Amino acid sequence: MTRTASAIAAGALALTALVAVPSSADAATKISYTNCTNYRASSHFRHGVGRTHGGDKVKLGSKSKPVTNFKHSTELYKVAIKHNPDLDRDRDGVACEKH
Repeated sequence: MTRTASAIAAGALALTALVAVPSSADAATKISYTNCTNYRASSHFRHGVGRTHGGDKVKLGSKSKPVTNFKHSTELYKVAIKHNPDLDRDRDGVACEKH
């Protein structure tokens, strides 16, 4: 009887934990992917998001320096590009990099 009661309590606790945690899909729907200005304003990644081993490329002779403080996450980059491929117009693996 004691084992059954503790098993039921453990199962109820685990079920409560699953219900209480929001899924990543819910968090992703709150981010606006219409353009980079809206993406930066609605996400935590003010300097953009890029592939894990991605790097910002700048044109030769340009005065701007490559952005290095973007969020490195291939998964987040793929989600952003899936919603709007124009977020990475220069196709360097970093979406919405801010110079």
